[in-house]
Amino acid sequence: MTWSSSKDAQKTTVTVAVFTIVFALAVAGVDYVFQTGLDNFFGMFKSN
Repeated sequence: MTWSSSKDAQKTTVTVAVFTIVFALAVAGVDYVFQTGLDNFFGMFKSN
């Protein structure tokens, strides 16, 4: 078994962190779009 160099481990860690943040932002964006769309959809049926 061989260990990755410190530089390779750091590069991989940064890559994983960046993709995790990008994925979290993408999921938050989709959640916002669905929430807004559903609020508008169900708002059409609300009687005030």
